[in-house]
Order: sequence, then C-alpha cells, then structure tokens
Amino acid sequence: MAERTKGLDTREHPSKYKQISAKEKSRLESKVRDRTITKDEYKKLEWNKKISAKRQDAVNEFWDQEQIRLQKGENGTRNWSPQQKADILNGKRPTYNGKTIQGHHTYSVSKYPHLSGNSEVIYPATFNEHLKGWHGGNFRNSLPGEPIKTIIDF
Repeated sequence: MAERTKGLDTREHPSKYKQISAKEKSRLESKVRDRTITKDEYKKLEWNKKISAKRQDAVNEFWDQEQIRLQKGENGTRNWSPQQKADILNGKRPTYNGKTIQGHHTYSVSKYPHLSGNSEVIYPATFNEHLKGWHGGNFRNSLPGEPIKTIIDF
C-alpha cells in the first residue's frame, strides 16, 4: 500500500461533514421533497452525494486498473487465484468463499476526503479482512493506510 500512495498528500484534512447512514439520507431526502430541509442539512446531503460518487468512482477505477495490470502480465495487488484472475479479466468482481471482494478505502473518507476519489488508496479485501483487519471489528475504527490487525484470508 505504501508504494501505491507515494507522492499523495496523506495528511488529514477532516471534513465538516461525516458520511450519513442510509436512514439519515432517506430522512433528509424526505425533507427535500417536503421542502422542510435546512440549509445546513441540504449541504450535508449534497456533500454526502458527492463524496459517495467519488468513493464509488475510485473503487471502479481500482478494478479497471487491476484488470489492466493482469492483462499486461503484471502482479496484481493480491495473490489472486486463477478463478479470481479470470473474473477480474472478464470485468467481474472476484469472490472469496462465495462473497464478493470489496474495494476498501485505506484512508478514512471523513478524515481524508481529498483522497476519496483516488484509486491508489483502494485495497481489495474480503469482508473478514475489511471488518476485522482494517477496522479491528468496528467500522468506526481505522488507521490511515494500514490495517489495525493483519488478517490475510488468501
């Protein structure tokens, strides 16, 4: 991960806003429809939409880059199985034990929003690696650019 983030500004730039839950997003969207939303709530909702789109774009770009690496015969970011490589080369997300491998942002989006759209900070992780390794069992916890606990499922 350190090699891929070389040259990036990895200093914290905390945002005024935090990502909102699906429930909170729905509540705010309802307030927009009812025209009862406050300016600050609207700014929070718009920030969340923008940051969510940037996050997803970065994950999609990561998988595109991983596909290109494998097409060129380069090493991928993981030691992929033949089936996982085939999935990536066919434009699919690879799986592990039947579950899709996720593109994990290794720098917290709320503390590093300027990196949210950067595919170089994405790491492919199983759900177990993501939750228990990168977040130590609680999605509210994280360390910048490294897992809290090293867990390697494959």
